[in-house]
Amino acid sequence: MPSRLLELIIQGVRAAYLLAYMLAYMLAYMLAYTLRARAFTLAPVSRAFGLTALLASCLADGCVFAGDEGDGAPGSNVSVSCDALDDWDPAWASFEDEVLALSNEARAKGHNCDAEGQFGPVAPLSMEPRLRCAARGHSAYMAEHGEFGHTQARTGTDPFERIAATGYSLEAAGENIAIGQLTPAEVVAGWLESDGHCANIMSPKFRELGVGYAVGSGAPIGSNQAAYWTQAFGRQP
Repeated sequence: MPSRLLELIIQGVRAAYLLAYMLAYMLAYMLAYTLRARAFTLAPVSRAFGLTALLASCLADGCVFAGDEGDGAPGSNVSVSCDALDDWDPAWASFEDEVLALSNEARAKGHNCDAEGQFGPVAPLSMEPRLRCAARGHSAYMAEHGEFGHTQARTGTDPFERIAATGYSLEAAGENIAIGQLTPAEVVAGWLESDGHCANIMSPKFRELGVGYAVGSGAPIGSNQAAYWTQAFGRQP
């Protein structure tokens, strides 16, 4: 075989190997991102801009609502039934209570949220029934439909609409979600390792919390029994 042809074959094999390696790396990264928690918060915003423009300008892992609801307050066209969510699996409710306790342990100690800054010790969050309703409703929705995101594809609702629809008068609000973690300790540790989620947990602007845990189809990670977690943070006027 001519040496030039052999050299071209060797180069082709190397290129194919490199391409396969890069594709495998990208797939692994995408899966890891899917399994990570996602944080959603909104920063202070003027009435003039409105919620729609704000959401369009926000990145997936880090925006914040803290301020006046203004005209067209979130949740005005959304309805939610919290009564249907009161009859919750006791084991799931226990997991939710543990997430609150672990979050408050972190708040009591203070935590370095890296890009979001160093947070000193801050007052504990209290479990708020309407926020818990919003969190449970979103986890149940994701579990039923195999979705994973802050905005529900089938209803079009975002975290702030879901929270306001429970009757909670929000002055500040935020949401953390996660999929696949097996225990409260695992999910809270994962959130604290992610800057945006960590900032939500540690933020002194939040005073109340709702936690929702549900198990369902888990289409995003290919499991028939995936765990879905939601934290809904809030502060009332």
